[in-house]
Amino acid sequence: MKFKKCSAIILHVVRRGENDRVLTVLTDRFGLLRIIAKGVRTIRSRRNYHIDLFNHVALEIQETDRALYLREITTIERHAGLARMPDRFASACLMSSFITRTLPFDTPQDELFDLTLKTLTRLHDAEDTKEILLTYFLKAVRGMGLLPNLLTKNTLRRELFATLDTLDPQFTLNARRTLGIFSS
Repeated sequence: MKFKKCSAIILHVVRRGENDRVLTVLTDRFGLLRIIAKGVRTIRSRRNYHIDLFNHVALEIQETDRALYLREITTIERHAGLARMPDRFASACLMSSFITRTLPFDTPQDELFDLTLKTLTRLHDAEDTKEILLTYFLKAVRGMGLLPNLLTKNTLRRELFATLDTLDPQFTLNARRTLGIFSS
């Protein structure tokens, strides 16, 4: 058994069984990981408090042949306030959906981790989430090597609006709500 320590952002939480949860996290050293948190839904669990969407946490993970298990978790920075602001929460959910659908598991993405953390922090104080979200997507796609450096933000905005209908329906619904685009 190996133990890994890393910093992570919790992107997705799913209940599993009576007392367990499965976390999808973006880590600074290992990329996107799926971790099983055994017994965190019990009343006596000290780890349940730290497992909240978009929290920046320090993790200790136990690696076995079959899966990754959560050993310890400590909150570094809470982003739970985003849940009280619907437009900002929708923006954070759109970022999370983008990451979980485009990144492969176990592939380090240091720049994307830093960018996501900075963007979540900026969302707390933002007046216009559309501009922050568009900048995030532009930088994220460039950082993953999927977009040439010649493309500007205005060109990306036009292309995004034009191809929004061809994307996944749930992703499109969240994107339309966040960006304020509704079909005629």
